[in-house]
Amino acid sequence: MASQDARLPLPTLPEMIEKVGIGATQLRFIFTGGGVWFADGAELLLISAVTSSVAAEWNLDPLQRGSMVTMVYLGVLVGNVISGPVGDKHGRRQLILASYVGIFVFSIISSFMADFGSLCFWRFFVGFSFGLGQPPWNVLASEVTPAKWRIVTNGLSQGLFALGEVFSALLIIGDDPTMENLDWRKLLRLGAIPSFLFWVAATFFLGQSPFFLAQTGQHEEAVAVLGMMQRDNCLPNFSVQFAALPAPREDTDDLGIMSQFRKLGTGPFFITTIIMSYTCFTCNFLYYGTMYAFPNLLPILGRHAVHGASPGVQLLVGAVWEVPGIALACFFGTCMPRKPVLQLYCFTTGLCVILFVAGSTGGDAGLPTLAWHIGYYGIKCMVQSGWVVAYMYVTEVYPTTVRTTGTSLNFAAGRVAAIISPLVYEKLKEVTGSYVTFFYILAGSLFLNCAVIHFLPIETFNRSLAGDVDEERTPTTYGTGSTAQSSQPA
Repeated sequence: MASQDARLPLPTLPEMIEKVGIGATQLRFIFTGGGVWFADGAELLLISAVTSSVAAEWNLDPLQRGSMVTMVYLGVLVGNVISGPVGDKHGRRQLILASYVGIFVFSIISSFMADFGSLCFWRFFVGFSFGLGQPPWNVLASEVTPAKWRIVTNGLSQGLFALGEVFSALLIIGDDPTMENLDWRKLLRLGAIPSFLFWVAATFFLGQSPFFLAQTGQHEEAVAVLGMMQRDNCLPNFSVQFAALPAPREDTDDLGIMSQFRKLGTGPFFITTIIMSYTCFTCNFLYYGTMYAFPNLLPILGRHAVHGASPGVQLLVGAVWEVPGIALACFFGTCMPRKPVLQLYCFTTGLCVILFVAGSTGGDAGLPTLAWHIGYYGIKCMVQSGWVVAYMYVTEVYPTTVRTTGTSLNFAAGRVAAIISPLVYEKLKEVTGSYVTFFYILAGSLFLNCAVIHFLPIETFNRSLAGDVDEERTPTTYGTGSTAQSSQPA
């Protein structure tokens, strides 16, 4: 490599990431680490779609049927909480690999269970495996991508979630398009295959985060990762040496898990965590609540429609509509600050929820049928836009030393919503005799979320990543994003 001019100061690590730029190296990371989202989308759609078949086979009541899905989300919550401190202490890559292995092994085991309790037990560990890999991957994706393109990298990896859903929808259509007599054991086994394939790819081609390596004193290893990224992007043979970060403080190795979370309770990080935890909660309540509700509602709505696709095809079309939502997030995320994009998602999606309810309860005429179709597709589209931008924001706003911890905490808040959403849906339906109350609660939560996002103290649009809590950012406003780090003494 060409030597660095001794008269010039070495660039910082964020500056070197900008210099290495965007290209094939981000695809390497996406198609090895981002597979945790593909496996998540495939498995979660399957378990939501087969609940009716399992319930019919074992004579389960509505609460037990909802609990099958809830146990998966409970496992994801536990995995999210654990992955944060572990990922900040020991690295991102190892947890992603462990996630793939767990998803595959526990999914296969769960397909052989002969009773409700055993199935729920093993599906908990499937969810735990999801939760173990998602925050580390989102953080890793942010740490290997230039500031302007982080939203695109995140969006592409979230697109794998939608492809996972498409994969599962195709499996469902191939088994039984009416979704009335699904072979759930076979479907769970087939749905586990992608996680094994991603594990093989990640074992050989997934790199570690250069930010984590630099922060933990592994400078040469971080330079080696940058060299790999440089070669992937077919760049000239310039030096990828960067200014070494200060040695880790002596007390950091002795900090326990709770101390990592306590770091988030200071300065603007506290209010940011509160607001973004609610944002992630609302997004997950919407997404997983409707993921549970739609497979139960579409067969009913389809029977009342004069013309229309089968429920299985409707699930497939709904999954496909998530892809434009991801594209919208990437477009607006590259040219607009994060806060107004999140507010736009909340308001638009709230309107789609109301449109779905109005159409689905308006009878069999053409206009109501059109309305619920538009509402359904709109929800599937817009929720992905919010998901991509919200998850991008939480990986950008925290410094390297607690980035995975902060990300995992927000993810965990979302998983609480995922846990309770099937039970809330079933309980409200039992008490009110209709599903509409659940959807009105979704709409109200979104409009409230739109209002509180205004109070986020930090805007991360086009800003470089902070290294330590001591690099605490000053509150920023719309339109002030730049690649320069804004900081103040802690």
